[in-house]
Amino acid sequence: MGTEVPVGVSLAERAAQLRVLAWVLYRAPGQDALAALAECVEGWPDPLTPAQRQAWQEGLAQPDALLLANEQLFWVPGSQRLSPFGSVYTDKDNLTWGESAQAWQRFTMAQQWQPMLECAAPDHVTEQLLLLATLLEQGNVEACSALLCDHLMPWVPRFIACLDEQPVSRFYQAVAQMLDTVLQALMAQWSLSATAMPLYR
Repeated sequence: MGTEVPVGVSLAERAAQLRVLAWVLYRAPGQDALAALAECVEGWPDPLTPAQRQAWQEGLAQPDALLLANEQLFWVPGSQRLSPFGSVYTDKDNLTWGESAQAWQRFTMAQQWQPMLECAAPDHVTEQLLLLATLLEQGNVEACSALLCDHLMPWVPRFIACLDEQPVSRFYQAVAQMLDTVLQALMAQWSLSATAMPLYR
């Protein structure tokens, strides 16, 4: 494993990116956050395509539609719902408290991490991204590598692909693509490989 900082982007910048993407995956931004998020994407460290920039700007300009999309994609049962919990993908019965969720809980305890979300299971994508951001800010490359390889990257590419392919919201398609860029940059710059796990969703 390498330990170099991703070229051209600091760990602090990567952490800031992850925090932004984590929270918009958990809940649609409120009115008070729209201006800050619009400004944030203007200074995004990674190059954005015109389509990504337009989708982000249009989404923030329609907060009611964004709230509806967030609920439809992540909260309301139905054909478009995407589970944000890792073990739903890695457990053969799609259980939210599968083996990978329990492994994640042990990992967070070892990091002395106090969960920030009130969720049905501990391995929500937002929770994992927020811990990754914190570890990046601390410069804890060893723990970042373990989180990425053993807990996040075995399943989150499937979640990202499903989010990118959904027809509900172009904003969340852009979020999926932006998150993929950040995570793949970290994996590539640190020469990491995700632990192989079978996926059931």
